[in-house]
Amino acid sequence: MKFANTVFFLFFVLISFSQTDYLKEIAIESCECADSLPLQLNTSERNMRLGLCMINACEPYSAELLRDHQIDLKRIDVQGEELGVLVGIKMATVCPEKLIQLVEEDAEDAVITEQLSSTGVVVGIDGEDFVCFTIKDVDGRKSKYYWLTYVESDLNLETTYKELIGRQVYFDYAVDDFYDARISGYRNVNYLISIDL
Repeated sequence: MKFANTVFFLFFVLISFSQTDYLKEIAIESCECADSLPLQLNTSERNMRLGLCMINACEPYSAELLRDHQIDLKRIDVQGEELGVLVGIKMATVCPEKLIQLVEEDAEDAVITEQLSSTGVVVGIDGEDFVCFTIKDVDGRKSKYYWLTYVESDLNLETTYKELIGRQVYFDYAVDDFYDARISGYRNVNYLISIDL
């Protein structure tokens, strides 16, 4: 009985060691590949290339990944995030400085949307795909402001927004680039953050 327990224990240790061994190899190769990425890449390009580094490093171990972690490289479109977490955790023990550098670069690339404030009179409301308020400011200029996300308001906006026509409003908004299929390009869009009387 003692011999069977010893054999079982040794078998378990060998499996654990081999699993750790191939994950370490994947992490080492992923780290080396990440070091060779061009510095001028933006965040999305860098993340895509890093993902490709991880996938390429994993390919020789596809059978082991399927057996030990139920990650099928043939279904990477569904299991890509799971694979990224598994490899990323191992990379943190192999090349922590590189991961810290990548996170810092992502933070530098993040665009902080500036919040602006204004007042004006609502002169029109369109509601085809998204609700769009046309607001005339104190200088007489009319601008459109889209309701794209949750808008902070003391009003019950969902049911009373149509009643704002002709009323003076105070609002916060932001401007961002959105892709417009009609012009096959990006355009600036004002979107509401808050609105009140």
